[in-house]
Order: sequence, then structure tokens, then C-alpha cells
Amino acid sequence: MRHKAVLLAWFSLLFGLALLLSPRVAHTAPLRVYAGVYLHDVSKFDQKDGVFDVDLDLWVKWLGDFDPDALTIANAAEVERTLVGKESDGSWHSARWRVKGTLRGEFPVQRFPFDRQTLAVVLELPAQVAELVPDLAGSGMREHFSVTGWLYEPSFVPRVGEEVYRSDLGSIATEGRSTSVRRVAFEVTLSRPLLTAATKLFLPLLVILLVALVALFIHPKELEVRASVGVTALLSCFAFQFAVSDTMPSVAYITLADVLFLISYALTAALLFVSVIAYALNERDREVAWRRLDHAALAGTPLFILAVIAFTVRTSPVPPSAPIAQLKGERPASARQVVRIGTNALASASGGLVGRGANWGTVRTELDGTRLAALAEEVPSITNDSLRFLADGKLDVTWRLREKLKWSDGQPLTASDLHFALQVSPDPRIVEVRVVSPRELVVRFHDRVAVALEGITPLPHHALEAEFKKGGYEAVRVYRRTNATPSAGPYRVAEFVVEDHAILEANPHFIGPRPSIARIEIRRFADDAALVRAFEAGEIDMIAPNAISPEAAQGLAQRRPEAVKVSPSELQYHLHPDLTHPLLARRDVRRAILQAIDRDRMLVAVFGASAASARVSHVPVPGSNPEGTTIIAHDPAAARKAFEAAGAVGATIPLFHGRTVVDKAMAEYLVKETAAAGLTLEAKEVKSTADLYRTRKHGGLLLQTTMGDRDALPEKYWSLPQTDGKFDRSFRSDAYDDSTAALVEREERALYPERREQIRDLLFVAYSQRLPNLPLLFLADRTVAVRDLDGWKAGSGGKFATTIERWFFAPPAAATP
Repeated sequence: MRHKAVLLAWFSLLFGLALLLSPRVAHTAPLRVYAGVYLHDVSKFDQKDGVFDVDLDLWVKWLGDFDPDALTIANAAEVERTLVGKESDGSWHSARWRVKGTLRGEFPVQRFPFDRQTLAVVLELPAQVAELVPDLAGSGMREHFSVTGWLYEPSFVPRVGEEVYRSDLGSIATEGRSTSVRRVAFEVTLSRPLLTAATKLFLPLLVILLVALVALFIHPKELEVRASVGVTALLSCFAFQFAVSDTMPSVAYITLADVLFLISYALTAALLFVSVIAYALNERDREVAWRRLDHAALAGTPLFILAVIAFTVRTSPVPPSAPIAQLKGERPASARQVVRIGTNALASASGGLVGRGANWGTVRTELDGTRLAALAEEVPSITNDSLRFLADGKLDVTWRLREKLKWSDGQPLTASDLHFALQVSPDPRIVEVRVVSPRELVVRFHDRVAVALEGITPLPHHALEAEFKKGGYEAVRVYRRTNATPSAGPYRVAEFVVEDHAILEANPHFIGPRPSIARIEIRRFADDAALVRAFEAGEIDMIAPNAISPEAAQGLAQRRPEAVKVSPSELQYHLHPDLTHPLLARRDVRRAILQAIDRDRMLVAVFGASAASARVSHVPVPGSNPEGTTIIAHDPAAARKAFEAAGAVGATIPLFHGRTVVDKAMAEYLVKETAAAGLTLEAKEVKSTADLYRTRKHGGLLLQTTMGDRDALPEKYWSLPQTDGKFDRSFRSDAYDDSTAALVEREERALYPERREQIRDLLFVAYSQRLPNLPLLFLADRTVAVRDLDGWKAGSGGKFATTIERWFFAPPAAATP
């Protein structure tokens, strides 16, 4: 009995440990199911019965567990659904069906014969099963359908909605509750040919009315003849309306055609009445009167017809437009209206700390990744009319600017400024750009790529056109870096002197709320000591992130612990190899260089007490490493062996680095570590590592920092050269070969986030194996600020100052610690 108790206790302990150590299922994000449709044909559109026939391919893709049969076609009347096949790629699965049959639809005819009808394939899935999302990357249609008598453009518009059935639909699990379903519709719009409408409706009515007018040319004494003409015209109208109505659905409202027939009835009856009056006037020998009456009817009838038609068309119901989202964002009251920031570098008026408050685009991305409409009325998405998917695979994106937009200098900001930005830095994926109006721009992409949904940052055409004509993209880039240009954000650059100072003031023409702090003064200081002295003397309120060394930050923290914040950063230090160098072009040599470096010890050597917030990097983005990541450990013996095999022992490779204390310390450490393995690195300090990195041709290794952003274009991390600000994807190297390029193309066509994340992980794993750059460390951000300056702590690395318009000075008693 005692032994049983002991065994039971051990079993309970092991069971408890198993529960504690077992992986937990994350419930942070619901299961998403992506449904797509390819329309092969649409035929037998019967508007009277409200049905049409389709022949299409239907599929779903999902990550995890899902029963694909749960997806239904909500507007199916009678369809045959045949399973074509299923596929799996790890946890990703798909199922595809061939669907043929009849679908239902609602076809309002208020504006007949000028009505536009929407044929939709509506898919439905219970909300408790999964979130249904349209697969925009694969969905499409053939360019020609079998629908006769209608005009249509070979493009579809996706719609997403939700409907609640006041029923449990027979479910036991949700018995007695309403059922919420997610719907996705793929819509094709049809319209009637104007010539056909004019020929089949307006022309016959016009002929009938002209016949009725003929009676006015007959002498009033022939009342029987005039009356017979009028009665014939009236009966013809009745017969014609019955013929037209027979082809239309029975509706309880008046259509535009009905209005035209009513007008025809009224006119023919009125003309018949004119004939009777004219006969009476003639019998009383009042010839002048009946002639005037006939002439007035003859002249007034056409004018009356035109006026009524114009009024009817003009007052036809127009679908209400969606409300425009207002620019939101907390703007706390600030106790002070000037913030003074010190930095160790101030090279650009268009980027960095200066540009983040001034240069806003059509879309603004918040710190949590939420995308909000900024200069545009709405963010292009499947919930609005901004996207059109064409049958030939192209994608149209429409940008509609907000009303009364202005640059900071008061000049109007129009769609031409968006177009100009795309001209300065052209995207090879864009095949056409059309300025539809001063507030509307349509951009056509050659394929359905995710980058099409990214925002556009406009450039002031009136201020930069001359520079663009002089030297294209490079001339505009240099001018914007060295001069204050008009801006569209909450701040305008009032003054800028390269590597000296910048002054930002509240933009008086900004479309949104004014920033909390009206003025930002940024000054560059010569070194760490000068920055620390200025802060302690109260000359500045903040020292920009990483502007002082870890040692200087540690020393200041001992005197002012409340002022120094050290936090993890997304900025990665890496070595960029010039892949045209004969040694660096070899992957085994690049790998050996990493093996020669003890990166864990580098953390402590460079960052000291703040090393806990820094991390060794193996992939270009922070966070956990994807499954399959190659971890290159410190192994100097293996490094030397690889150098010997490659003939690199005794070779000298230049190592370019910046002027900061951290750059110099890291360069010194790298030289020492690689020398121990037999490779000589020659440290060379340069004024700007960014300029060398942009060219990608420096003949050696370049110590550089890059923002590790998962949502960035993957080409950013693969050492591709740039042309006019865009990566040259035709470039090939030992690292970026055809297989890598194929992965990049797959990623840009994955318009749904789970698939993109999966492919990005594959790219990051490939990065760790192919080493287009040699990953070293993720920095520890060192930021210094006075206690009462608030609102700045949310962003780090490249996201620092993203919300600078919301910074504020709190009263001392309310300041956060």
C-alpha cells in the first residue's frame, strides 16, 4: 500500500510537470481561411428570374486544422461542386473544387435602361469556425464571358462582410443562439450598351411621339383623323410598355423606363386633348387661337421631354459613399512648447529624426502595425472600392486624397505630387499611372503584389521639378537631404544646416490636429562629453538614441538614473561584404569570418553594463529565430582551417566603419578576432557608411546598421544594389541566386499575412545560411531625456519619433518615472 502511494505521488508529479512544460495553444489570433475564385465563364444571365450560370474554380487555403467542406456558396441556386484536389506544404493546406451551376442575385432596375448590375459569387463560413478572407493573389477571371447584350470590364471587386442569422441553424453547440457568418463576395459589374438602350427603348418611343405630333399638322376640322392618330400613339405606348415589362422582373418601384412611358402617356393624351380644343376653336372661327395652340404644342413637347429626362436622370438614386475616416491621435496638452534634442549626427533634412515629423504619406503606420489613412481618404483594402483586380493579372489601386490638402508652404497638394514621387523613384512593377483628377490617382501594377497596398509619400512637384530635370533621382535625393523642402506632416522644417542644427515648427497647413509641442530644436554636438554637459546644464531636454557611447550613458546613469533609458532595439549591426571581392564572394570565407568572431563576448566588450539589452543576431530581424536557422558558433580553429583552404590566410581585407565610439570599438574588436584566425582586416574610418552601403561597391567589409523590420521588403537584407531608390532584383550573387529570387517573388505575391510570414521565415533561414550580410548584434538603445518629457518611450530603433507629434511636457508632479 505504501509503495502504491509512493508510485501515485511520483505519477502525479510527472503528470503535473508534463502539463507545465507542454506547449500552450495561442489564442491571440483566430484561424484565417483564404478563399479564392477563378471565373471561367458567366452565361444565361436572366434578370427577370434573378439568376445566372457560372463555371468557376473555387479553393481555400488555411494554416492549421480546418474542414474545407464548411465553406459554402451562399447564393447557390443549383450547383455541382467537384473536388479537384488537395495540397499541403507543412502546416499549410489547400483544397480546390470545380463548380458549375446557377447562382442567384439581386438586380435592381430603378435606372433601367441605364442600370448597372453586379454578378457575385458569395462565399460563406460560420464566424465561430474561422475568419473568411478573400485570396486576392490567385483570384481572377477570363477576359471573355458568354454574357450577351451586356458590357463589362474583365475585373472583379472583392467584398467582405458579416451577417447574423437569428437562428442557431440546428447547431447543438450554439443551441438557442444567433449564428454569425463571414461572407466574401467576388463581384463583376455589367452595364447595358448605350446604343442598344437608345435603339430599343428611346427610338421607338421617339417614333411614337413623333407620330402623335403629326396630328398637329392636320387641320382641326378633321377631328376624326387627328383623334385616330393620337389614340393609335397612345395604344402603341401601352403595347410597347407591356413588351418591355415582359423582359424585366416584377418590382414594386418605378423605374426610369416607367417614368419615360408615363411621360409618353401624358404627352400623347395631352396632344389628343389639344386636337379636341383646336377643333372647338375652329368651330368658333378662332383660327389664330388654334394655330397658336398647335404651334405651342409642337414647340413645347420636345423641350418638355428633354427637361423631364434630364431631371429624372439627375435625381436617380446614387449609392451613399462611405464616411471618410478622420485623422485621429491623442494630442495631450504640453506644459512647454519647445523641446531641445541633442545628437551626434545630423546629415539629412528628409530622413531620421527630422523627417519623421515632417514627411507623411498617404498611409501612416502606427507603432502597433495598424495602418491608418493619413493624406488619403482611405487605405486601399478589400472593404472599399480602391482595388480592382483585372482579368490579365494586373491590379489597379486608386488613391483618393483628402480635400483641401496643402504643403507647408501653402501650395495645394494634389495627385500630381503622388505621380511625381513615382516618377522620381520608379517601381518596375508599375506599368501605368493615371492622374484622374487633382485628388485621384490610379496606379496599375503588372501583378497582384503586396507592395501595391503600401502608401505613397508625395514629393512637392513645384519645389523639386527643377532638380529632377537636372539629375533625376540622385539630384532630388541630395537636395532633400541638404535643404528644407515643403512637407505634409504635422511639422515643417523651418531651418536646416547640415551637421549643425535643424528647427521644426508646427505645420500651419497640416490636415490633422496640431502637435502637442509646437517647436523642435535639434543640435549636433561634437562628442559624447559635449552632449552630456549640455544635458546636465539644462541646455537640451533629450539626447537622441545611441548618440552617446555605452560608457558615457553608464556614467550619466550613475548621476541621473531617472534620465537614462536602455532598451532592446531593432537596429542590427552587421558586416556588409562587397560580393565582387574574390574572397568575400565565397560563402565559406564569409562563414569563416563569423566563426572567427566571439559575438557573445563582443556584447560585453562593446556595450558593457547595457549588454543585457543587446543580443547576438543570426537573422536580420529581432525576436526568436525561425525553425531551421543556422547558428554559426565561435570556432576560431574551424575559421583558420577554412581560411587556409580558401587561401585567405595572410590576406588583407579593408574594414570600413563610422566615426562613433561604438563603431570604432567594434572595428577594433573585429580586427583582433579575425587576426587570431589568420585573416587581416584593415580598419578604415569613413565619413558616411550609408553612402558606401548604397553603392554596394567598396571592395571589402563595411560595418553598418540596418533596421530589422519584418514588414520591410525582403530585398533589403540581401545586399542588392539600388537604382533610383529601388532594389535591382535582376542582380545575382553567391547569396542571392535564382532560388532566393524565386522566394522573394513568392513573398511579394502572398497578400495574406500568415503565408507572407511563413515565406519570410524561409528567407531569414536562407539568410543565415547564405550570408549576404554577416549578422553581428542587435543594439541596446541608449536614450536620455528629462523626467517631464513624455510620450517618446513607445518607439525604439527606426521607429523612434514615429509619434513625435504626440510628445508632450507633463507638469512635474504628473511626469512618469
